[in-house]
Amino acid sequence: MTTTTTTDTFSLTLDNNELVFLGQSIKASAFWLVDTNADAKESSDDEQWLKQVQDNLAAKGYATTREEDGTFAVDPTIPALVGALAFARSALVVTVHNVHENQVQSRLIHFAEGLIIEHEQAEDDTHLLTAIRDIPTLHARLEELLPHTNGTSPFSGVQQIDQESFEAASYLIEKKNLDSATQRLQQAGIPPDFAHAVVQALSEPEQRVMLQTVAFADHKIHRYDTLHVVVAGDILWFYQFVREEDRAYIQIETASQERLNQQLQAYIRMASSL
Repeated sequence: MTTTTTTDTFSLTLDNNELVFLGQSIKASAFWLVDTNADAKESSDDEQWLKQVQDNLAAKGYATTREEDGTFAVDPTIPALVGALAFARSALVVTVHNVHENQVQSRLIHFAEGLIIEHEQAEDDTHLLTAIRDIPTLHARLEELLPHTNGTSPFSGVQQIDQESFEAASYLIEKKNLDSATQRLQQAGIPPDFAHAVVQALSEPEQRVMLQTVAFADHKIHRYDTLHVVVAGDILWFYQFVREEDRAYIQIETASQERLNQQLQAYIRMASSL
């Protein structure tokens, strides 16, 4: 079988057609947050397509044809992993964008009954599914993805800004109007030095990270907490939307490497408990 196995993980690789076929075998109409390409679904009733997919799965060692009756049989481990993509109760989305190289690494962690499945989709639409033994193993894998910095921020404490002002400043940054963006933040109550530093960080990031918890219920996707992290000048910046009973705002702060790792742990706990 073409798989990768360690004491803590078990991995397999599928293309779009194979994933759609296996989904149909467990009566999964769709996969949460996973793109399988419309062409694969449209071809799934074609006998030639079916034969090719079965041959591919057999070649990978994921399935066999029984000699006694000619029945096509998939290794039972495979549908279990695929099923997590369709029947998960929640997920954690982790995205790391290395801006200068224009490279994006994305991991989608599905939490299903008794299973933790990491999904990674390559540019050629290959799907790598990895079953992960436990939460500590998951944390260690995701921690390797995160930025690692040694910089020390000159700022302490947390700044809060209304969402409208933050979005306006972000738009001005996108348009390279940095002075106006800084002024907009200051008008919203952000101290001048902090406002200038935020604008510089958001306009020239080295890396961007997003952590997001997601729950699946009533055939809908419910997105909950989202943390955005920007690395600029070897300093970590956090910003996230916060909603309280009487108001909503964006919270901005600089953070240490230890704090980033703690936030990763917190988001894993939140996602796994949804």
